[in-house]
Amino acid sequence: MDITNGGTDEATLRHCVCEQGLLNRCDGSARLMQGKTSVLVGVYGPGEVRMSKELANRATIEVIFKPKVGMPAVKHRALEQLIRSTCEASILTALHPRSLISITIQEEHNDGSVSYPCYLLRLYY
Repeated sequence: MDITNGGTDEATLRHCVCEQGLLNRCDGSARLMQGKTSVLVGVYGPGEVRMSKELANRATIEVIFKPKVGMPAVKHRALEQLIRSTCEASILTALHPRSLISITIQEEHNDGSVSYPCYLLRLYY
């Protein structure tokens, strides 16, 4: 067997953990971890949306990914788009037309699998 990061082999799944309700000023929050990879997520809304982004028949979903260091890169924008499309399929946006649901993801530690904890969002929200 080939031993990789953290002393685990390639066929071993990393342990997944979700802690909810960590942030006080948002409507929902969670810390999602897989192995040593960790992201902190805050969900706000439904709230007011700018006229340019307003949709008459459903809520607008906004996803913001903040890397641990520096500015978001193209790969982070692609991850935002993936999360947005996943959440649009699982959130009942028709219940809140002309409003905004904002999801902010802060990378805390990246051990090579940051996209997987972000993908777990659809299971918790």
